[in-house]
Amino acid sequence: MPGVPGGIAARVRAKRWFQADRNAGQGDLLDRDAVDQAALDPRQGRVIDSDRAGGRAKTEAGCPSGNSDLLADLPPDTLCGGLGPGARPFRGGHATSMATWPHRRLIALARQFLPSRAMRLVDSHCHLNAERFAGDEEAVLDRARAAGVERILVPGWNVASSIRALELIDQFPWLDGSVGVHPHDAAKVDDAGWRRIVASAADDRVVAIGETGLDYDRVFSPIPDQRMNLRRNLELALDTGKPAIIHVRSRAGRSDAQDATLETLRELGFGGQGGIGAFGPDRPPAVIHSFSGSVEYATQVLDLGLAISISGLAFRAGEESTGEVVPLVPAERLLVETDSPFLSPPGAPRGRNEPEWVRVTAEWVGARRPEPPDGLADAFVRAYERAFRVHPA
Repeated sequence: MPGVPGGIAARVRAKRWFQADRNAGQGDLLDRDAVDQAALDPRQGRVIDSDRAGGRAKTEAGCPSGNSDLLADLPPDTLCGGLGPGARPFRGGHATSMATWPHRRLIALARQFLPSRAMRLVDSHCHLNAERFAGDEEAVLDRARAAGVERILVPGWNVASSIRALELIDQFPWLDGSVGVHPHDAAKVDDAGWRRIVASAADDRVVAIGETGLDYDRVFSPIPDQRMNLRRNLELALDTGKPAIIHVRSRAGRSDAQDATLETLRELGFGGQGGIGAFGPDRPPAVIHSFSGSVEYATQVLDLGLAISISGLAFRAGEESTGEVVPLVPAERLLVETDSPFLSPPGAPRGRNEPEWVRVTAEWVGARRPEPPDGLADAFVRAYERAFRVHPA
């Protein structure tokens, strides 16, 4: 096989890829119905050893017997990184038996040798305008492109971040932007600042309004200010015909933010004739970004014609209902996102998520959908185009 060291022909029989949480440094298998992602270092294309986080990794692959049922035709000297026939992997300086070497690393090794085609992806919510990406945007986008990301929406959360989103679009025209005020900043943006948001909303580079919403979990702005801010952002979406991007969080075991959001949407005519008149009959009037909530809440959101976007939040404890919601969302209203630099999925750096990691969430979503992988990938792209009226560059 061309490009394979030593002409090795690798055959992979495993049906699913697994991901080791290298940030935890414990190598636990994150099952959650199995994260469909090989344990690879995306920047170097090498197998990740979970002990690397503690600086203890000595080799990058296990050494199966010659008749492994997961990998065939990969001799021990190759699997042991060239240590020679019969060599065994090391951890912490001590040889370990093959019985203790997780099969996910063998699968990952085979994936390293086999050619692959990047899945078509979009990231419907990435704060590339955040300070954590300052000066590094081009490298971040290069990695996203290499991962198959075709389009990224960069949402503002206050005046400065909204302006920065538009600057990034000038620099990287394949990006899209939105302007708005996040619930955390609801009490901080004065009338003059809001007028700048309104003026920016008319810009052709702006495809949506937000990020706005309600956050009753952290309450960085008083709830009355959040309610007022949500309403004015939703009214701006109606005025411009550009869909709203809505953040909704309640404290554990509660749904008051979700209930208040639905109430405000209905009061303003989202899901009714007013929404159809503003956005058209085939376009979602809003996107519930980084979905969090119950199946009942999701059903009400979908009844209003809204789109739902899934992020790395779905992997967190307490968000298990998202796995039940994913199969219910019509393909034309299902999006994926990273919410970078936040909400890292398994395997991504916890301090700075990046748009390339949207593939982990996309594969997790795919495991819960009836569509074949390529069909689902195309559906993500079409849903993005439909919501934001843009086409992949």
